[in-house]
Amino acid sequence: MELKRLLSKVMKYLNKKGFLVLIMTLVCSFDAFEAKSQVIEAQSITLDGLLSIKDENSFIKLVLENGYQEADKIEGRIRYAYNMRPGDFGGESYYWATWFEKDGIFSDSADGNWSFSFVMTDYNREFVRENYMNILNEAKAICKYYTVEECWFCEKKKAIIYECPNKQLIGFSSGEISSHIFHKFSQ
Repeated sequence: MELKRLLSKVMKYLNKKGFLVLIMTLVCSFDAFEAKSQVIEAQSITLDGLLSIKDENSFIKLVLENGYQEADKIEGRIRYAYNMRPGDFGGESYYWATWFEKDGIFSDSADGNWSFSFVMTDYNREFVRENYMNILNEAKAICKYYTVEECWFCEKKKAIIYECPNKQLIGFSSGEISSHIFHKFSQ
């Protein structure tokens, strides 16, 4: 009881001097900084990492080594999320990585066997966009333009396809809500 009374007096003193507002502002600022830091950290995925994906095992190795965790698995698809938080649909994240199984329900319509999605909000837009653009700029530097076509899972937006070393085709599509990087099978 004595401790409760002492804490009450300390809080009243801090409030009178304006320190309570300062402390609360610092706590909120630190929380916002920590959230932005978590968004920036996902940039550990690089074009070299994406080009190292040869099969499901190398995909899983890349995402797990970069802090992603398995989010869900349905017939034909396994999704991983970076820094997943509880949400309406089982979880929310700014970064998603998806593996499409060869004989799964998505195999007829999938453009390739993996994709990375970057989800943007008003709060994180500049950081998420920068992560996407860094990988796109790497592709423009070492890969050759291949074609432009519609991306079936990118909100039906156009995607630019680059032919990268070892004849791998990597697609890039950017929208208002999300941007995508995906592997495209050779035609």
